[in-house]
Amino acid sequence: MAHVIPIAARPMATQRTLRRFSLTSGPLELRLETELWSALSGIANERRMPLANLIDLIDQQRGQQSLPRALWRFAIAYFQALSETVDPVPLARPVLKPVG
Repeated sequence: MAHVIPIAARPMATQRTLRRFSLTSGPLELRLETELWSALSGIANERRMPLANLIDLIDQQRGQQSLPRALWRFAIAYFQALSETVDPVPLARPVLKPVG
């Protein structure tokens, strides 16, 4: 019987950074996780727009949900859609050699 050895998981970062923006709805302060800021900045760069404009667009379309939650959901949906357009790399199969 095979024994499973757990791999130590890297704890999720909880560091948050405060940034200030001027949006259509007025001035805004957001304190978000560094990973989310990085993801949103990457999306904004890919779209060739300032980060404030991307946040403003999401803010205008978020409905009743909080802006931080809308930003998380947007980033997740963006990367899910991106992953569906990329051809998956097939997993390598181990080569088994006959014994004896």
